[in-house]
Amino acid sequence: MALPDPRASRAVLIGVHDYRQLDPLPGVQLGARRLAQLLRDPRVWGLPRRNVTLLHAQASANELLEAVRDAGEAATDTLIVYFAGHGLRDRGAEQLYLALADADDEHLEIGTLEYPSLRRVITGAGRRASRRITVLDCCYSGLAISMGGDVSVVDRPSLARLLDEQEDEDDDVGDQGDYGSCVLTSAARTEPSFTPPGRYPDFTGELIHVLEQGIHGAGPTLSIDDIWRRVRLRLHRRGRPLPQQFGHNAAATRAWVRNRAHHPPGPEPTTKPAAPPVATTSAPPAAERPSQAPARSWTPEPRHPESPGQGQSREVAPATADRGNPKRPASTTAWPRPGRRSGNASPRPILRRRTFVMVGAVITALGGMSAGILATRDESRGDDDPTDMSGPETTSQTPTSPQPTPSTRSAPEVQAFDALTGHPDTVSSVAFSPDGKLLATSSRDTLRLWHVGTREQFGKPLTDPTGVISSVAFSPDGELIASSSFGQVVQLWDVSTRTQGKPLIGYAEAVLSVAFSPDGKLLATSSAKGEASASAYAASIWDVATRKQLGKPLTGHALFVWSVAFSPNGKVLATGSNDKTVLLWDVTTHNQLGKPLTGHVGAVSSVVFSPDGKVLATSSWDGTARLWDVTTHKRLGKPLTGHTGSVLSVAFSPDGKVLATGGKDKTVLLWDVTTHKQLGKPLTGHTGSVLSVAFSPDGKLLATSSADRTVRLWQLE
Repeated sequence: MALPDPRASRAVLIGVHDYRQLDPLPGVQLGARRLAQLLRDPRVWGLPRRNVTLLHAQASANELLEAVRDAGEAATDTLIVYFAGHGLRDRGAEQLYLALADADDEHLEIGTLEYPSLRRVITGAGRRASRRITVLDCCYSGLAISMGGDVSVVDRPSLARLLDEQEDEDDDVGDQGDYGSCVLTSAARTEPSFTPPGRYPDFTGELIHVLEQGIHGAGPTLSIDDIWRRVRLRLHRRGRPLPQQFGHNAAATRAWVRNRAHHPPGPEPTTKPAAPPVATTSAPPAAERPSQAPARSWTPEPRHPESPGQGQSREVAPATADRGNPKRPASTTAWPRPGRRSGNASPRPILRRRTFVMVGAVITALGGMSAGILATRDESRGDDDPTDMSGPETTSQTPTSPQPTPSTRSAPEVQAFDALTGHPDTVSSVAFSPDGKLLATSSRDTLRLWHVGTREQFGKPLTDPTGVISSVAFSPDGELIASSSFGQVVQLWDVSTRTQGKPLIGYAEAVLSVAFSPDGKLLATSSAKGEASASAYAASIWDVATRKQLGKPLTGHALFVWSVAFSPNGKVLATGSNDKTVLLWDVTTHNQLGKPLTGHVGAVSSVVFSPDGKVLATSSWDGTARLWDVTTHKRLGKPLTGHTGSVLSVAFSPDGKVLATGGKDKTVLLWDVTTHKQLGKPLTGHTGSVLSVAFSPDGKLLATSSADRTVRLWQLE
């Protein structure tokens, strides 16, 4: 059966992962980007690049509707619209709101897109398309088609009303059975949606799996119905909420993509037999293997007796009785967030949750309560819990090195310069050049250089053709800038010529962090998965001169590796991961040094060595920063607590006496490294999460980047 014509088809995708009021969802953007890649892959469908619109996470409702309108007017075969992010619902639990970056769960009119508005644009602008497919991966997405009640079978007239269609008896396309609409949702109207920490959302992840792996035993092509049934089966085995499908005519049964698991029969034998194929061993196809639920530290309330709901939630379930169903019990959420609005129910209990703003856009990358918000959650206890056995606490014993001594260090005088503006999106990373004259910033797929003295841009922005830039780093000699990307590559840029060199490739997923060794000869990178042939999450070390990877990836983490940092002598590499641990590695042998540094109860978002190499600082989604003795692997003193949300970035001053931390609470805090006390008041001014912090080489300036699309320079006296 012929596939839809890629040239006459269009796709619009948006994965909203970073919110100003709600908790972030790192895996959402990764999922949207991977789906876009698969739709363009000739082995799957082969949409031309220009026919796929991947909207940035900060897109407004108007931008989204305009993109759908333009795609709908151009599509004459198939129109696909995909949304992933937070899903909100009104007090009567009858209306679905798609939460965009500015969404406020207490005021659903702000920063959201009512689903009926999207539906009307899809059906109106896409009236020339023979098939329209809508995919929603968000909590309560079943509201998109339930019309206030669960619908198991929808007849053609009823579905026409659901989709705002006019029943046209003269529609010759519809009479041929090739015309139709289909809506896929990740959950029913009363169900949340889930995601494992640091991975794709459950529904999107299974959809990606089927597109990547295909279905063994099926024909050469797959329909929406084929894919939906396999995704539903896999989610059922894992005890997840079951996706819903609503369609009419041949929308769901018509061939859509190629089946990558299908192998046509070989040629008929000839008089001269061909050489026998080389025997290979391979694991059974993942689609056919029994599903195994990811490790977890909590058990949500079962949806059904046969569905234990294993896995972590990316939706913070109602904290009080559900508005639409007062008898529904509240689900456990994550850690306490003082002053945090957690839903539109009242009264609210104290919550315990873990969140992360994904670097970059990943990264700003993983809310809400009874409104049905999509987010990660974690049942682990905070540091004040007497039963917390997650890591050594050194306050009751004398650390071997270094020795903290009393200090009367006063808070530095801080003066804020004007913000550096002009970035198109979240500013994911910031870095000073070694001489302190230039500042590098990354936003979406652009890298900008600024004159620190004049605060003016140095030349035009550099564009990474592979996608969103997650982090940047200057080489020690200031001649190169390395940038990691969601496009699965690392770019190396020549600062003087502003040209792009040979990229580092071979990654299976997004590259999240980069760091040069002190001598500039090596480059460390962290990724969402590792090399293309690896199955673990890893960091890698590259030879900068030859652009070749040295040895195998450093595998040991169970989830995404968000950050890497070299020690000042270049002998040790630290990696921080979404699995809440920090690992230290011997750079020469690539062997792990000692046991993991444990104690954080949320993902480790950033790691950095002190200038003398004796102390390692880490920041975490658990709302704390921590200091560790590099030699003993023991924690120094109590955690640094002061932020009211996830701590996303950390940096030492050049003299090692001050630590700066940036958080989701939009503030920057300065700490005395010796006494572990906060210096002065929080630095305020950003209106979005502070994603990256960096001291200038002379220690007189602090640069901070934010989800508010600005960079601020702070003068330290």
